[in-house]
Amino acid sequence: MPLQYRQAQLQDLWRQLRGGVPVPDCIVSERVRSWECLLDGRVLGHCVGESETGEILGLSVLSTYQAKRGR
Repeated sequence: MPLQYRQAQLQDLWRQLRGGVPVPDCIVSERVRSWECLLDGRVLGHCVGESETGEILGLSVLSTYQAKRGR
């Protein structure tokens, strides 16, 4: 099955992880966006970026799916 990509709902994630802490303006305005990479419905990684500049703010991939160097 091919990899799938979808936009993550940062406001929902923020509320789950931060409880009563207000959601930052950059997330509310969608200036900062997050995408998830899935395989068979399982999230393998995330990418968070600044939509105005294209800057990648964070990138993560499950260790079992990372390429091994020097092997």
